[in-house]
Amino acid sequence: MLRFWLSIRISPSLPNPLSQTKASLIYDGFDLTKASIRWTLNNKTIKSGTGAKDVTFQVGPAGSDNRLSVFAASLDGEEIEAAINIVPSVIDILMESSSYVPKWYKGGSLTTQGSKVKIVAIPHFTEGSKAVKPENLIYKWSIDNQYRASLSGKGRRSLVYPSPMALAGKTNISVVIENDSGAISEQASVSIINKKPQILFYEKRGDEGEITSKAFKILEIAPGTATKLQAEPFYMNFSSINDLTFDWNLDGAPSGADDGEPNAFTITTLPEAKGNHSVGVLISNIKNALDRAEGFLRINVK
Repeated sequence: MLRFWLSIRISPSLPNPLSQTKASLIYDGFDLTKASIRWTLNNKTIKSGTGAKDVTFQVGPAGSDNRLSVFAASLDGEEIEAAINIVPSVIDILMESSSYVPKWYKGGSLTTQGSKVKIVAIPHFTEGSKAVKPENLIYKWSIDNQYRASLSGKGRRSLVYPSPMALAGKTNISVVIENDSGAISEQASVSIINKKPQILFYEKRGDEGEITSKAFKILEIAPGTATKLQAEPFYMNFSSINDLTFDWNLDGAPSGADDGEPNAFTITTLPEAKGNHSVGVLISNIKNALDRAEGFLRINVK
């Protein structure tokens, strides 16, 4: 029968990559208060001293092997050691909104009223030296701290959820990811926060089409010219432009869109024209009264 035993407990149990981790000794039958204790990480001493029963250290990047060892010697010559392999894990959460962005836009869409949000959990776990396949893990999803069994299960690493209808609405979504034995268990969360749709104005030129390199807040044009503008309803939620109405105005007075192009408006200036003007547009979704946005563009004629 063993007279004493020693083991290592770490906190957190599954450290994130490059994070600070604390290790403590669990022991029985061995007086550590006066023992000489030495800790090593990957064979390098990181702490030593009398009664050094815990240590704080930084683990390596995701998937790296961090071998933590401890050696203890009592005053009467008893020696004992323990070791543990630590492989940092991480869960990436990807979130994609269904709100509109132009096809040429390189950025992501934002969550707004009426959006559907797809959330994907990407765990980076290992057992021993082998990566754990995400489809072999169990995903337990919660929405605003309420467990959703219908969304959870083995391999169910994604969900689609409607954004809050309130303008300033916020929803918290979390997931606990485990293996079959429960030896691996890690949690991650994300908040869905509504943003406002935004209208950006671009110039449109003949055969060149929409000039996407620059959105205008102030546009300078010459007298005696015609300039065509296109309004892009960033982050609104619609399946077809036919779902939207465009109410244009020039200097506050209602004005019509270009024929056959409700999202386009052409400004024509007289040869003697000078001064500042304003073009505005209110875009509304006929299928969702809450989905609307208004934008303005300052025009300097000189």
